[in-house]
Amino acid sequence: MKTVTINVLVICALTAVGSATTVTPQMDSLAIYAGKDIWLGSGSSVDADIAAVGSITTGTKVGLKGLYTESLVWLNKDNKINGRVLANLAAEASSGLEFTGPSWTGKSVSMGKGANVTGDIIAGAGNLSLDDKAYVLGNLNSNADIWIDNYGVITGNADPGEKGKLSVGRKVSIGGSTDPSVAYFDTVRLDSMGPAPEKKPHGTEDISGGRKAVVDLTAGEYQNLNLWGTDTKLNLSAGTYNLRDVWIGNRGTVNVDTTAGDVVLDVHKNFAVGNEVAFNVIGDGQLTVNVFDENVILGDDVTLAAQIRAWTGDVNTGDDLAFAGTIHAYGDASFGGGSVVSYQKQIPEPGTILLLGIGAFVILWEERRKHRHPRVAHAWMRL
Repeated sequence: MKTVTINVLVICALTAVGSATTVTPQMDSLAIYAGKDIWLGSGSSVDADIAAVGSITTGTKVGLKGLYTESLVWLNKDNKINGRVLANLAAEASSGLEFTGPSWTGKSVSMGKGANVTGDIIAGAGNLSLDDKAYVLGNLNSNADIWIDNYGVITGNADPGEKGKLSVGRKVSIGGSTDPSVAYFDTVRLDSMGPAPEKKPHGTEDISGGRKAVVDLTAGEYQNLNLWGTDTKLNLSAGTYNLRDVWIGNRGTVNVDTTAGDVVLDVHKNFAVGNEVAFNVIGDGQLTVNVFDENVILGDDVTLAAQIRAWTGDVNTGDDLAFAGTIHAYGDASFGGGSVVSYQKQIPEPGTILLLGIGAFVILWEERRKHRHPRVAHAWMRL
């Protein structure tokens, strides 16, 4: 049985590296897209592919599917990846990596101690390095050198480049060939977000509210929506809202009624909410948030189902975001620790957002990071 499994993987590897192609993921298939960098804090999970023109970086114990970047990938300790990894520059992971996917490809590749890999590892131009106790159910291919540290197990080939060399530590097992060869490797080219929707003028009327304020708002043009008090309630109905700035204070509730159609928030400047803000979407429609000129800023423990687009700025979140939908940013996309992003092209019913409909993929970690990335920490408080 082991021999059959290895043979199948070798056939797949030959198909994968036999001809180099440029891969362009479809934008509507990406849970997260960033025109610059993506950061995911410790204990976060995303159940669909993510892509960045810049780097993709994570904290510890992060669960992801496919990663695509025109730059580099760097993953901290104990990450679990269930999909393809493709980077034009380095693709590196710290210790404790668990990877299941067709292939892990970078210009150079480095994996820390105890990497457990199902799939092929390809280094397109630089070296391929595995720390000790690596287990690879697949093949290694490099156009330069390959280093396998002590107690490594490779079930398939370990082929360095034609001018490279294979070096191994103590008690390393290689099941296939070790012949120098050419490794053909794919690269990434990402599309842009495309043209933004028309930015219509916002109004001149300010909407504000203090603690426990209740605001019923109909579609139209407004200037600033500023529910600065805690425990406020905002009720929105179907239609488009053109606004300059949006701020929802801590523990606010936003009820989004889409029974008569979608709700679209077109915001010129910042769309920002504090901690423990919950968006409740009811009906068959969805919530879309377009931010044209500045940023999306979400505090800790926010629950939100939406299609979010930051057309010229960044998306920054605090810890423990519970999100269903897609998030695309022209700039950076940064997520605090414990954030859960569930890909949804169509937003689920209200009960589903509470469970996030992620199914078996979601990795529930016993430990969560209790500090956030420096760029994320209390960003909303600066408004």
